[in-house]
Amino acid sequence: MKIKGDFVTNSSSTSFIIGQLNEGALKVSVTIEVDLSRYITEELHTMKDLDTFMEDWGWNNNDERYLKMRQIIHNKGKVFILTVGDEDYDDPIEPMLCRNGLEGINLPDNFVVIQADGGY
Repeated sequence: MKIKGDFVTNSSSTSFIIGQLNEGALKVSVTIEVDLSRYITEELHTMKDLDTFMEDWGWNNNDERYLKMRQIIHNKGKVFILTVGDEDYDDPIEPMLCRNGLEGINLPDNFVVIQADGGY
């Protein structure tokens, strides 16, 4: 571990010094690549898979989510159920996804968002 008496810099933390030339928000855009497949808890490939999923969750077959999922499966696509929580301290992305959902995340063009809300 490196230790300096006037500025923090070691393997687990660091300090930054920045200056602000005029008033304004201190916001930055950070872009990272995340493999969402690590959060997949279920894959639906067939109508039977979809109907079982709907029954397990007590969702109605007239639900908009069902209609979108049915269309994807009908077109030979797959539906992925992703589950995230806010207590994985080894993965800072998972709590962020839990709180914010997929808001502000650019998915590839071959994906359709069916439900992506965050929050509690």
